[in-house]
Amino acid sequence: MLVSEDRMQVVEARRLINLLVRACRQTQTYFDGISVMDKNRVQRLLRDAIRESEKFLSSGGA
Repeated sequence: MLVSEDRMQVVEARRLINLLVRACRQTQTYFDGISVMDKNRVQRLLRDAIRESEKFLSSGGA
């Protein structure tokens, strides 16, 4: 059972890393002026990424 919990944490960590990478890439393209996203969508994406990472870290996922 413990291995299963560890595996679930790894899967969740990978999901979170992908979210953070996507947020970074989309923010970079926004600053480069080539993003199709407006300022509000970029800010929402960043807030969501921050919220998700804080939730993961506070749940003991790290």
